Amino acid sequence: MQQAKDPDADLDALSREIAAISVSPPIYAEWMKALGIVLFTIGFSVNVQGTWQGVGSAALTALAVGAIVMLGDRIPRVSVTEPFVAAIAVSLIVLLLVDPATVDGGAILLMVPALFFFIPGDVLSASMYQLAAGRITVGATQFVSRSSSSTSVWYSVRCSPGRKGPSSSARPQHPSSPPSFRGWDG
Repeated sequence: MQQAKDPDADLDALSREIAAISVSPPIYAEWMKALGIVLFTIGFSVNVQGTWQGVGSAALTALAVGAIVMLGDRIPRVSVTEPFVAAIAVSLIVLLLVDPATVDGGAILLMVPALFFFIPGDVLSASMYQLAAGRITVGATQFVSRSSSSTSVWYSVRCSPGRKGPSSSARPQHPSSPPSFRGWDG
């Protein structure tokens, strides 16, 4: 990082170092990522809903999310759909296995901890719960909104000029003076 801040840094050498790091093997075993998701989810569930029901639900849903993440790490096409697939899996687990009458605080509180690994996932699950509860307008609005924003983020990353590798044309050119700012005239 310090080398990149140097104005005389060799950007091609730095980009080769970054490329070498990106293709290097992970420092932890693959299953440890899933274990980390499970442990984080259980710890986070205590803050969201401090009940044994919340802890048990978090452990079960986190195992599903961990399996989805491990599958996404092996299959690149699955990795772009991980938040969506995880939201569906967690929603189905909670909606099929938990009786809404016995839930302390609501089913959404059981879904959120496992999906916090994927920020859009918690809203997708909340929208699916709204749809399952018969609140069609609220659920559909949240679902379409979060799905479209997730798709636009994915599309912008797929179409970014830096994806083809570092080159002098892909590097941002820093102007000598800051760009002019013009407010909205309304």
